[in-house]
Amino acid sequence: MRQLGWDGVVFEVPDNWELARYHYAFSGVVRLVIEDEYAVRMEAEWLEARKEGQAQRFTEHTTQSLAALIKKADSQVVLDGLPSAWRAVHCHFSEIIPVRRRDRTLGVVAHDLVTAIYAPRDTFRCVIRLHFMPGDKEPPVELARRVLTSFAWNATPGEKKLWQVFDLSYRIDASFQLESTTFGIGSKLLVFRRDGRRLYLWTLSCADRLPVNEPGGSEWVIGYLNGLRRVTGIVFRPDGAGGIGWKRRGLLALVHRDELARWCFRYTVDYRVLEERNQLMIRVFNYRHEADLDWLAPASFGPAAE
Repeated sequence: MRQLGWDGVVFEVPDNWELARYHYAFSGVVRLVIEDEYAVRMEAEWLEARKEGQAQRFTEHTTQSLAALIKKADSQVVLDGLPSAWRAVHCHFSEIIPVRRRDRTLGVVAHDLVTAIYAPRDTFRCVIRLHFMPGDKEPPVELARRVLTSFAWNATPGEKKLWQVFDLSYRIDASFQLESTTFGIGSKLLVFRRDGRRLYLWTLSCADRLPVNEPGGSEWVIGYLNGLRRVTGIVFRPDGAGGIGWKRRGLLALVHRDELARWCFRYTVDYRVLEERNQLMIRVFNYRHEADLDWLAPASFGPAAE
């Protein structure tokens, strides 16, 4: 089992399950889809209600939706021994489907579904669906209990939220909101936003093959950032003290329209090699005032376990 963390929600899943998709709805609902090598294995939706009655409406809508699904099952068993505020049902389905089209042979395919709702007395709600198909090795009830027992939600204002998927792991101040992600082979980028400021966090694998630990190693990072052109209107360059500076591109010597819209005209750039993880981490922060740099706590630039 391994731990996944997303925007303050943490739970354990089998080692071969990983984030496949995420979605932030206008209603405030966050949705994650977790897959293994073959299919969707888990769906999680949660809501931190900010309006009166919003949590109750989410619970009622979710309960009705799950009830319609549970009703179609051949058997249903309510799980006991769960953590407080969790309600879960184990459903077993036996469906008849074509197995050979040529001679129109039918067969029975058995699969399982565990649905769970987290409805404490506060304003946070969550619903989880766990899917089990023929050939899956995980026992449905045992795994469901493991996932629900490991579930945690960071609701403390001012605390840092855990972001832990694939091979990256950060704890970011809760005031930073996720704006976008780019997940590629060997390179993963999370972009956060806070009151117009923008924080870029790259995690690059195979850092032991990069010359960043050698004298002048910052030149590789500079070349990487300039090649990406992910930070609009900016060219990175050596700052003369072994670090990384910046300047605006040619005709944009005054200001870029994106900077003007957010009223943020300053940048700080640094990087870090994590030898124990064989990773290179790069951080670019586009900010407004010098005091904004206090938001960059060390915990936001290193493994969450530190």
